[in-house]
Amino acid sequence: MLTTNCLKFYILFRLLIFGLSREASFQAELYRILKNIIDKKFSVSGITFSGVEFEKPIDSGRADIVVLSSGRPFIVIETKRSKAERTTRNIDPLSPDVIVQALGYASMLGAPYVVTANPEYVASFVVPSRGEKLDITRHRVKFWELGELSEKFGKDLLETIALFHLSSEQDRIKIRTPLDWAFIIRLRSFVSWLSNLSKTSLKEKLRIDTNLKAELVKYFENRGMKFDAEQYSREVSYIFMNKIIFYKVLERHYRELPKLRPIEENNP
Repeated sequence: MLTTNCLKFYILFRLLIFGLSREASFQAELYRILKNIIDKKFSVSGITFSGVEFEKPIDSGRADIVVLSSGRPFIVIETKRSKAERTTRNIDPLSPDVIVQALGYASMLGAPYVVTANPEYVASFVVPSRGEKLDITRHRVKFWELGELSEKFGKDLLETIALFHLSSEQDRIKIRTPLDWAFIIRLRSFVSWLSNLSKTSLKEKLRIDTNLKAELVKYFENRGMKFDAEQYSREVSYIFMNKIIFYKVLERHYRELPKLRPIEENNP
């Protein structure tokens, strides 16, 4: 077990290595906030949070953050941050791969809840029973669109999961994010991931293609707007998402249509 001073040094070392960007510091900042709350003996209706561990070694991996209750793992938190070389959805907290990774750590530790998070979105789930597959209609707890990472949010996260844990199935309905809103957040998280990815490629393309840049500037001027690469990336990401959804709807009614298939990273 790392001492408090050693842990602070380790977190600082990680920040220096990986940079001080909002994304890179997200994990350490969330840990700091939760630790500050829990150190003040924070409890919810009899559930006492007794500690929080940073990058807990598990088998061949590490759980980013583990929140303890009465000395036992209660919540496993998997945080994600963008990297320049990443082209997969592994920074999206609502991506199945990310959720499965968190569930794997939680199962090994015996924690009943998992949280997946990045600087924009946070999602919490009940860990399914052994042999049971994750079903978002039954295992979701609450989803957040994260405007600011603060102590207020940290308390809301801990309180929500604690109250959910104590509630009857009937009362849990009042805590759960409604399924339609969960779906909207799922779509927004996809757009956020795609727009961040396309923004990098667009800026590089505009750097070498002055004709394209001039056309886009003119296009925005005709709309009474100043050209902004980030805004454009988000707009085209929404359009692309809508086309995918529309095509998937058509697939259900026109069986002869070719099926859309996921693009594998190693075979784009």
